[in-house]
Amino acid sequence: MENILRPKNSIMVENDIPSDYGIVKAREALNIVHDVDEDLIFEKRTTEALERVESRGVKGVSASQFLKELDSW
Repeated sequence: MENILRPKNSIMVENDIPSDYGIVKAREALNIVHDVDEDLIFEKRTTEALERVESRGVKGVSASQFLKELDSW
């Protein structure tokens, strides 16, 4: 832990924060970005698979056939 002084009501106050606080916060931010990227990739893959299935002109594709199309990307 490191003691850091910060002003509070015009008085310098000590805060105990971990020495790796910045690194921890940076990792948390990267994890959030990583999760968002995975969601966008999944959405894009699903949309593209749906477009490929719809472009075939076949009505009533089963769920298993759609999942095979999704996995084929």
